[in-house]
Amino acid sequence: MPRNCDGRRSAAANAAEVRILAPPPHSQVELAFTDGISLGIALPVRASGKIENTPGCVLVGPKGVVELKQGVIRASVTCT
Repeated sequence: MPRNCDGRRSAAANAAEVRILAPPPHSQVELAFTDGISLGIALPVRASGKIENTPGCVLVGPKGVVELKQGVIRASVTCT
């Protein structure tokens, strides 16, 4: 675990199951509203792919650690 992780991040990493979307050139993480509450992140509602001025996160998995500077959103629902 990276030294700069606080308790909230390390505890949250064990609690949340997320899907990581990585279309070139940017990665993003889409979370549910309740996941944002559990993680202590104010999730902006955005269309998928619109990650400007969004919070980042640290993802810890079996193959290593990835830090995203931005890209954590709650996806907006668009009905057509």
